[in-house]
Amino acid sequence: MAAAPSLLKLGDEFLTWAEFKAALDNYQETTHAELSKISSKKVETENRKLPEGVQKFPCAHVYRAVKFGCIHYGKPRPSGSGIRPNQSTFKMGCPAEIYVSSDRKKGKLVVTSFNDNHNHEVGEEVRKYYPSQRRLEGELLEEACKLTKLRVDVRVLKDHVHKTSGKLTTSKDLHNLRASLQQGTEADAVIRALEDILHNDKGAKIAVVLDQDQTLEALYLQTSAMVSSFSSFPEILFMDATYKTNNLNMPLFTLTVMDGNGVGQPAGYILLTDETKESYVRALQLFKEHNPQSTAVETVMIDKDPSEIKAVKEVLPNAQVVLCLFHTMKALKQATRQYVKDVEVQEQLSKLIQRLVYCLTEERYDNAYSDLLKMEGVGGFAEYFTRSWHNVRHQWAKCFVDGYTNFGNRTNNRVESSHDKLKKLLRGKVPLSKLIENLVLFSSTKASQADVAEFNQHMKVDVARSCPVENAYIHRCTKYAGESICKQLSLSRLKKYEVGRNEDGSFSVKLNDNSYTVNASCTHCSCGYVRSMGLPCRHLFVARHKGSLELFDMALVAKRWVKAKPEAERAEAPTQSVVTCRAPPPRPATSQVTKYRQTLNICKEIADVNSLCGQVEYQNRLTQLCFILKCFKLNRPLTCVCPEDDEYPIVHSTPDGDTEESLAELSNEADESAQVAENHLVHLATVHSNPDGDTEESLAELSNEQTKVHK
Repeated sequence: MAAAPSLLKLGDEFLTWAEFKAALDNYQETTHAELSKISSKKVETENRKLPEGVQKFPCAHVYRAVKFGCIHYGKPRPSGSGIRPNQSTFKMGCPAEIYVSSDRKKGKLVVTSFNDNHNHEVGEEVRKYYPSQRRLEGELLEEACKLTKLRVDVRVLKDHVHKTSGKLTTSKDLHNLRASLQQGTEADAVIRALEDILHNDKGAKIAVVLDQDQTLEALYLQTSAMVSSFSSFPEILFMDATYKTNNLNMPLFTLTVMDGNGVGQPAGYILLTDETKESYVRALQLFKEHNPQSTAVETVMIDKDPSEIKAVKEVLPNAQVVLCLFHTMKALKQATRQYVKDVEVQEQLSKLIQRLVYCLTEERYDNAYSDLLKMEGVGGFAEYFTRSWHNVRHQWAKCFVDGYTNFGNRTNNRVESSHDKLKKLLRGKVPLSKLIENLVLFSSTKASQADVAEFNQHMKVDVARSCPVENAYIHRCTKYAGESICKQLSLSRLKKYEVGRNEDGSFSVKLNDNSYTVNASCTHCSCGYVRSMGLPCRHLFVARHKGSLELFDMALVAKRWVKAKPEAERAEAPTQSVVTCRAPPPRPATSQVTKYRQTLNICKEIADVNSLCGQVEYQNRLTQLCFILKCFKLNRPLTCVCPEDDEYPIVHSTPDGDTEESLAELSNEADESAQVAENHLVHLATVHSNPDGDTEESLAELSNEQTKVHK
């Protein structure tokens, strides 16, 4: 059995640096002392200083001389400048030190000075809290990096590190680790994220649009899975934009389709600068350029956003716009409360709105609309409804919408649901690079779920039903479509239908007060279900039974509902990535809302900067701002000059009036405003420091003073 190595002591000699380092590490582990390198001289550097022919220091020694001291070695700084007051140091004048030097004659490293006296507590329980003992290394560091990239909660990761290694790593240590993994500028991170997409997904499509100042105007992102989803199911497109996804406050514009299993799949993401018509047009044009199948879009589901509606009509003129039913009802209810104050009238009006929204025929809609115009006590609601809703009734009323291809969708819930799930994944606003990574992750997850559902359809056998027609449809169609057809077959077996044959060979199917017409070949019905769903309705089955036609006919089923081929038999998706980068043409005149927002952002930043400056500097800047505002109101041109020898820029106005007098007058106004603001702050401090005083009156006075300041 090998003897335990002896502790490091004065006079010990070592042939190599590695041998000394092992002895030093053993000393620290045994005595629980925490040492750090204080000073050193490299052998390589010292040998260059020696003349030719003189014996050199052995290269195996690495260092000519090294001084190790306790981590508490050195004297603390007595005082600081006050700029960073919340600082601390380990230095407390501990005398413990070890000095080792290279002896050329012996060819060894020799411990020439040794002091193991500490002026502080030393022990195992103390040493484990030092930074060097909390540091992650080797496989543990690699594992922590992987978990950090997967966005594992810091508290969970800290507990995992402690259980696996015993290290008392702090939350701050792990936050620093995360920061080290995000080195470089955000622009570099965005480029890396896009490059990773192109490297890992050969069929991805990316477009970057820059303005004349090389500022990002739009970012288009579409993975190969999104391309495949849209090319397979292009009939209806769900569109919506959402905020609070990135720290640049760029709205995320999402395009979603509905697959053969009735599940929403992302078809494209576009990051925009705002939600104007021009931005939406740019987004849809990018989507149209990169997807030739966009000509097959028949219906677009959106909220009642005029900018989106105009953009769709411009870029996709052949597509029918359908408004989300949820947002339609929400807007009408808000208008009801706004125009009608009587509760009973509100209830009557709400019932009438239900009739308008869910009417089955155009005649019923006209009757309900006529009742609205005759209704008393609704104030200006009738005029509002006519102006804002009646003129676009083809976009939201059931009797009209059922005639469009919508596959049973009346709301924009598919895209809004994806936004909700995406935000849960993001957990707050994130940098643009992280948003891109999470968009790809979210898309790949949805694609994987679709692949699993498709696998189950091909590799699992459904339980046989009693009806052979139902079994035939279920075997050939997707589960979503098969269940819908079976439901229609079940309803067609009801004995309540009256079926008649018209002179032109068509069928008349009646149920209660409703009558539907089925063509002679029993392939189309006036109910709109066949048109909107691409599936046979109950009336078709009733007419086919009456005409002794086969109930099972795959010609009645749209191609999108037929079970797709297994993954191995599919045609390979295009493997060439598409990357475009261009500057858009000059934008049209900026809208008033955009001008206001841009100016407000600059003014907020000015207010933040000015609130931190000194009183004299603040007075100077306030005078300049007041003068600038006065010139803006008078529509006078301005010139700002910032001389190198002057700390403050000088603002000049075109001398077409009494500029000097105006400047003097504005200076006085600025002084008065500053004085009122100062009094306001002093008064506010008094209120907070004297809670027993008349606080309500003081706050009322402060509110008046604040109004004066704003004026």
